[in-house]
Amino acid sequence: MDPLLTFLVTGPASFVFADGYFGNISGPGAFGTGLPSVANDGSGDVVGFQRPFLVVPHGYISGNPLSDSSTYANQTFSSLGVEPGFHKWSWGTGPDQSFTLLIEAPTMPDDGSSLALLSMVLLCLLGLVQKRMVRI
Repeated sequence: MDPLLTFLVTGPASFVFADGYFGNISGPGAFGTGLPSVANDGSGDVVGFQRPFLVVPHGYISGNPLSDSSTYANQTFSSLGVEPGFHKWSWGTGPDQSFTLLIEAPTMPDDGSSLALLSMVLLCLLGLVQKRMVRI
């Protein structure tokens, strides 16, 4: 993957044979400012593009569904330099003639630790207030 050069290939992380097709691919010029990165793991069909080339599995027959995944271990969207958002590239007018990349904006996970911390602070404050009331 190279977000700045709009290069993205997903699927197996090991070498696989693929076919490249020259075409008119429209869509965003980039999906971030990150440096090139290689996935640590992946599975399924090799699929991707770098304008003006489309990459599909070797021997692919047009119209057949494709499915894959890629994993970038110990990386975040920020460290990969990709921009959150909906990025879509198209190369034809028919159905399924596009590649969509959805990068969700990071959220602050909360497994309840914030609520537990707030509860402890409030209990401590309540204890201090009651202690002061007893002394008076």
